[in-house]
Amino acid sequence: MILATGQHVEPWLSVYPDSDKVSGPEGMLLRSSAVGYWHGEGTAGPQPADPVARDAGKPTPRPIVNLLELGRERPEIRARTTELGPLVHAERLDGTLVELDPLEEPEPYHYVHGREDWHLVLAGKPTMRHAQGETQLDVGDVVCLPEGPAGARQLDNRSDSAVRGVWLSTTSRPTSAYYPDTGRWLLQHGPGPDETLSVESTRRVCRGKRVRVVVGV
Repeated sequence: MILATGQHVEPWLSVYPDSDKVSGPEGMLLRSSAVGYWHGEGTAGPQPADPVARDAGKPTPRPIVNLLELGRERPEIRARTTELGPLVHAERLDGTLVELDPLEEPEPYHYVHGREDWHLVLAGKPTMRHAQGETQLDVGDVVCLPEGPAGARQLDNRSDSAVRGVWLSTTSRPTSAYYPDTGRWLLQHGPGPDETLSVESTRRVCRGKRVRVVVGV
């Protein structure tokens, strides 16, 4: 059983080296049929096709990480998280391995603007608080959490056994997370801590109108 995920943004192109074919939104073609000019464009008329460069050599092997074993060398930490993106050299998708001891919750209830998240349960029975209430998840369950209030979530472990799960996420920036229980915003413009800002949201009345004022923390 295999889980495969990725970003599918058009236009896209898939290459099949074994059969020397390419495919895109409109179908599949042989790469040998490629041409290096526009038919009938310009004043010089059609030109001979340019040779198509074939794949040279073997690509560098991609790193492999075993999620079932990762993180177990740190049993003294009650709520453990391991960033997966750097370990597998990811660029457009990120992942976090989350491990929860009984009665542990890793983060407050919140939702995110600018990213889509998936959660896959590897072990245990976590409870997810979401916009419609609460749901107990089981091993193998996967949940897609869209950006905005519809994707609000909080994961905790109310069981008597450990929970392990993987958060998969797109890596778009800028992105922001809102915590409704406290009114806090977390704004992120880049990968480093210097590009992350935590602010609090308060409501004040100005000239008879209610406005939202953001004050830096």
